[in-house]
Amino acid sequence: MTAYINSQKLRMIIKEEDWEKFLENVKPKHFVKQESEILFDVSILAQICQTLITETTPDVIKILCLKCLGNSCLDTYKYKQHAMGNMESDEYNKNLYEELAKSDLCEHGHKQNCDYPHDSHFPYDGVIKWTINYIKIHNKSIDCLSDSKLDIFRLSIQFLCNLFTYACSSISISIDNDILRYLNCENLKQAILPLLINCKYLLMSLHMIGKEGDNYFTPITNLSQVAPNSQEETIDVNSQMYDTESMIVKVSKYNLQDHPAYGFKVGLIQVIANMVHKDKMCQDLFREIDGIPLLLDCCNIDARNPLILQWTIFALRNLCEGNPDNQDIIRNCKKEGVADNPVLEKMGLTLHEDADGNSIRIAPLRLKK
Repeated sequence: MTAYINSQKLRMIIKEEDWEKFLENVKPKHFVKQESEILFDVSILAQICQTLITETTPDVIKILCLKCLGNSCLDTYKYKQHAMGNMESDEYNKNLYEELAKSDLCEHGHKQNCDYPHDSHFPYDGVIKWTINYIKIHNKSIDCLSDSKLDIFRLSIQFLCNLFTYACSSISISIDNDILRYLNCENLKQAILPLLINCKYLLMSLHMIGKEGDNYFTPITNLSQVAPNSQEETIDVNSQMYDTESMIVKVSKYNLQDHPAYGFKVGLIQVIANMVHKDKMCQDLFREIDGIPLLLDCCNIDARNPLILQWTIFALRNLCEGNPDNQDIIRNCKKEGVADNPVLEKMGLTLHEDADGNSIRIAPLRLKK
């Protein structure tokens, strides 16, 4: 990718500690590899690392640095340790990053004399150690952290997750076990449990709003309402043959995905499904806040939330895996009757329950005389 700031300009900004210019010129989106674009200069990434691990750097700048580093290991650089050579070893690899920050590092002549693949890999060791230490130091007092410190704490976790998910898939490093052990520790899980609670109550709020009337959160169970037909595809917006109201309705069907609410509910369910996967603490918490009945109520087709039915079933499956208490919640559900189905009714069909109440079948709808 093409960086919007060159290495020399960034070095000058950092040297002068002109943090306003730093915020103006350094953008996290610049550190995500775009299709058909080349990688940004590795010396820029090294300077970002230097800035992060410097004690005097303001919190707002550290937050920005962590966002950039988190993006850089998504699909841009892979992790690989760098031989220190004659450089003196230090806690956060400051000397290494200082050497990497030199502009001549990426010159072709230098690359020929260096075995390290600078074009595709980066030594994140110093940042890994810094983020782990930050999490360990501040974890016990997380409730007392300021907003900026809490953002650094959260982004440190996000960086480690991105690194080990995307940049270290087939690489083992010396501190790997220590990091993974900490990421799985109970204290860290306690710190992220509020996310699960917030997801549940946000999902419940959106679900209830959708039931209040026809709005952007009301499920569209009849997919024909959003499926374009041949007549709508050939609408001429300049033609006088169509009245304004009907034309707006038809065109709006194509703009369904452009609304911010599109896919929002299913996105929340995806987060819930992943958080409760093989995690009994999260499974129990979600049961205690009455989240299981909410998910059961979301088991409907909804054109505004593609695959919401499948993701809901997957979330329920994860909640019940190895958790008898959650299984009992579903096992003890009582049938109150057969729900009305407007889609079937439009087709002249209905759901019919047998006399024993053991099975339900689709039957022709009997019209009232």
